[in-house]
Amino acid sequence: MPQSLPAFADFRPWVEQQREACGSVRIADMPRLVDLLADSTGSADVALRFGHDPGRRPMISGEITARLRLLCQRCLQPFDWSTTINLRVGIVTDEAAADNLPEELDPLLVANERVRLVELVEDELILGLPVVARHEDDSACRPAPSRTGGADRKESPFSVLQTLRQRDGT
Repeated sequence: MPQSLPAFADFRPWVEQQREACGSVRIADMPRLVDLLADSTGSADVALRFGHDPGRRPMISGEITARLRLLCQRCLQPFDWSTTINLRVGIVTDEAAADNLPEELDPLLVANERVRLVELVEDELILGLPVVARHEDDSACRPAPSRTGGADRKESPFSVLQTLRQRDGT
């Protein structure tokens, strides 16, 4: 069984020691992500490296690989979607520091010295989801089930009036 990713990291010592955090996070342990998926099976494999950018700002770089079960918006059937996310975030403690980050670093605002690693992974996976989830190949889509219970043709609401007209002879 793969090693679990630590829930937290005290970022200052981890950055100074250039530590790495590798492991997996169960999809079921990321409730905001689960709300957007067809089911909560599987896990995300994570490799994070703490260090400094060339400007000596604390940062985290790494890779997240996951296979998620999404709901196709074309046929409403679940399908597997694989993703690999490369991340580079600058760790900041206030908004002013976030504004001063170079463009290649996304800000990660921390309120105290701890970085919540599972929440970071969850945020990155949510941001990486497609805007409209659908099978890549149209032929993989099966038609959505009919809401009418198999009746292809709906009865007109005015059919009762037609019956009354025929009865009255008009």
